[in-house]
Amino acid sequence: MDQHCAVDVSVFIGPVTALCQLCCSKWLLAGVGPYVGVYGCDSDSDGEDDTLTGQLVNDWVKRDTKLLLTSSVVHGITAYQQEPVCIIFGQKSLRVVSIDDAGYLAESCDLIKLPDWIWDVCWLWDSPPLQIHISQVDKSLPVPSHLGCALGHNVVHCVNWLTKETIHVVSCQESCILYTAKLIGTSWSSLILASGTVFNQVILWSVSGQTKQRGLALVDARLTGHQGVIFSIDYNPSLNILSSASDDRSIKLWKVNLPLSKTDQTQTDRSSNDRVADIKCTLLNTLYGHSARVWQVKLLQHYIISIGEDTRCLVWNYEGQVIQKCTGHRGRNIWSLAVSQQEDIVFTGGGDCSIQMFSLSRKICRSAANSNSLAANSNSLAANSNSLAANSNSLAANSNSLAVKLPSDMKVICTVIMKRQMSGLL
Repeated sequence: MDQHCAVDVSVFIGPVTALCQLCCSKWLLAGVGPYVGVYGCDSDSDGEDDTLTGQLVNDWVKRDTKLLLTSSVVHGITAYQQEPVCIIFGQKSLRVVSIDDAGYLAESCDLIKLPDWIWDVCWLWDSPPLQIHISQVDKSLPVPSHLGCALGHNVVHCVNWLTKETIHVVSCQESCILYTAKLIGTSWSSLILASGTVFNQVILWSVSGQTKQRGLALVDARLTGHQGVIFSIDYNPSLNILSSASDDRSIKLWKVNLPLSKTDQTQTDRSSNDRVADIKCTLLNTLYGHSARVWQVKLLQHYIISIGEDTRCLVWNYEGQVIQKCTGHRGRNIWSLAVSQQEDIVFTGGGDCSIQMFSLSRKICRSAANSNSLAANSNSLAANSNSLAANSNSLAANSNSLAVKLPSDMKVICTVIMKRQMSGLL
């Protein structure tokens, strides 16, 4: 027997565990195992109608794939604003990368290893900037040098991504195991962690707030009500709404009022009595619609998007109504979710090794409003005059016809099946 046999891996196929669209919707990044692939759209058309009707379905092509996290699975991708720079993280590893104008990935730093599972990473804008060179266009881009990293036992690290030096470490007084976490804020002095615990709660605490003995940060707010562990937390700063998704198949929406002093002032401006305990949290709604566990939720300006174990992507309004059910993935689990900057395109990555792309048009919502208006007008006409009854019934029929067409609001306009691209995957 040959003692020098080796397995040469030329193709890696697996679940799509992370998605992120960046650079003004030019590139879509997808995490598959330890690899990250870059997809781009070749079309020069910038018309809204072309995108929404699916005429660009054949224009999305894979540009590049790189092994970035060695032996760790990619669980998240965090972009720096809409610049071609992002953080790739998964398990206990992270790396900063850049994307040039041709869609090729470049590693901006060595692989960084942290002592615990990484649940979320954010850029800290108040840190000294570092220059990242974008090779193809021969330009340098200033980005923050420090990252905030939320780890698996309710601990937050401040890390210099170039030197790999840990600047700060803050632990919460409750060092329980987390199933998810969301960092809120853009500077170390204002950073708040919303952590989803194994005890079915969401805990909010400030990394620079008051501490007890041994320097452990105090819990500033506690959200209860779920009957299962917390799998996803998202926060919309313009609406001051926080979402939590749980093993109990529900999504809860919370109104969270963060004091301005906690998000806008620097550490030197804050008094010792100015605590994040001033956070006011109110339960707004509890949403049920998934038939299995909910893995991820995104809060948009007009909609809520959720994905789950039941392979469905649901679109909700903020009144808690499901306005669209999007299917297409096979088997079990949609693992990842991304939304375009304009909030009109939704990408989902599944356990079936595929990426699906849906259009989300507000025109249909306006049609829904118009149909309701027509129905109301027709009822009013019928009540006021028998001579107009026929016309009112006609208007009601038209309004019902419009309502029937509403489910076309979101439809699949692109599916990338990685198995069909095996020869060009790596």
